[in-house]
Amino acid sequence: MDGRQFKVGIRMPCSSKRCRCSRSGVIRSVPSFLQQAIEPGERLALDYLGEVGREIGHRLSGLIDLIDPEVVIVGGEAARFGPALIEPLLATVRESSFATPPPIEIDWDNNVWSRGASALAIQQFFDFESTAGFERESGTRPTGHT
Repeated sequence: MDGRQFKVGIRMPCSSKRCRCSRSGVIRSVPSFLQQAIEPGERLALDYLGEVGREIGHRLSGLIDLIDPEVVIVGGEAARFGPALIEPLLATVRESSFATPPPIEIDWDNNVWSRGASALAIQQFFDFESTAGFERESGTRPTGHT
């Protein structure tokens, strides 16, 4: 990869409920009561989230094998389910990938987008290569200066 970043949403066949994005099967369309059910450790909720985590892991490993990214960041609303979803997801990616998968970081706070936007703004602000005083490797100065 050449450093480009992109976001991928994974739709799940196990949920037919409509999401606020108007699609069905989106992980955020999983009922919110599930979050409350995993806190006391209800076995049915934990089993369901484990199944969903494994399904996402299979899909993610396919994307990893196809795209070969340097790092994967898992976040968004799915991360709110914590280890009940994330641990099976990570285990499945390790088991299902053709090669050793890249580092997988978990965005527990769901704020990686704001940090990425900040990094791009700072990079743009300090992009000295596009300023008038930059000398290129060939030793020539940019044209258009008098």
